[in-house]
Amino acid sequence: MIEDLEIPYPGRHALPYSAEALEAAAVLFRTDGAATDLILETLFDQRAELLRQLTLFDAKVDRYRSLSCPNASGGYQYVEVYSQKDGFTRAFVDLHQPAVGVLQWLDEGELGNRFGKRRGTVAGKMWGSGSLLADNYVLTAAHCFVDPGGEVRPSYANGVPIAEVDAAMSMQVVFGYLHASGGVVAPENVFPIMELVEYKGMGVQNWGPDYAIVRLGANQVTGLYPAAVVGQPLLPAGADVTVAGTPLCAIEQPQIQRFEKSVATGKFAHNDHGRILYRSLLTDKGSSGSPILDITGGIVGVHHGGTCFAGNAWGVAIDKIKSVSGIIR
Repeated sequence: MIEDLEIPYPGRHALPYSAEALEAAAVLFRTDGAATDLILETLFDQRAELLRQLTLFDAKVDRYRSLSCPNASGGYQYVEVYSQKDGFTRAFVDLHQPAVGVLQWLDEGELGNRFGKRRGTVAGKMWGSGSLLADNYVLTAAHCFVDPGGEVRPSYANGVPIAEVDAAMSMQVVFGYLHASGGVVAPENVFPIMELVEYKGMGVQNWGPDYAIVRLGANQVTGLYPAAVVGQPLLPAGADVTVAGTPLCAIEQPQIQRFEKSVATGKFAHNDHGRILYRSLLTDKGSSGSPILDITGGIVGVHHGGTCFAGNAWGVAIDKIKSVSGIIR
């Protein structure tokens, strides 16, 4: 049994097993296979704790780094205290921010029911941003459903991480998660993902459109659909932005802001074969999938990745999405 290891059994928050302990465990496995699951479960718990601590550390690094970002035209502002910048008014943000939500994995119990001990370390975690379109659709980044994000994703019985369609169905979208909410998710603002309607990843050469559209179901408390709670959906712009220096606005749910809905503004740099670059616009983990808006409120792109600090923040241009989508025209 596990007590037969000649070192103390480490608890969830202890340091991981030493090399000597693992070597002893390997010998034990050959004589007592019943110990395997217990040790592996403990190692997964320890890995989750280390990842949690690393995430907190990275958040501190990112927070201080963003304050000195050499490319940014300004820092984040929470939507409820936003002041005008780059031509985007408070009225603009008040009108468009309700339609932006945050992707969130289902809780421990739900993932446990579906995947058992292979539920991973993502339960309840906020994961990315998205924008409400008409007919209860949400537009986001495709990689939100495949990127492990430094966590252990749920997996099938054979150990293979779940596919994008099962990942999407294991998440929900939360609207109204603001700084003023104090980190509390209002139950009436939560909508389950019922279907992965469209999914186009980056492809082998990383030039794919990287967007996804999911369909939301009714709120389980009120029975209402998003449009009845959120109000006006966002609309795609008529065409790509093309003029360098054009003001852009991103309404995001970034990790650096504790996923509380925030606004960043900046300037369009150029369009590289369907990738729009905006080096002066602040983005972070959790910003993936957020809408990039022009001054009319039209979606000109969906944020993919990169950072303001590195000067390579970019998203997928709306015309590239239109060229392959059956929903966005």
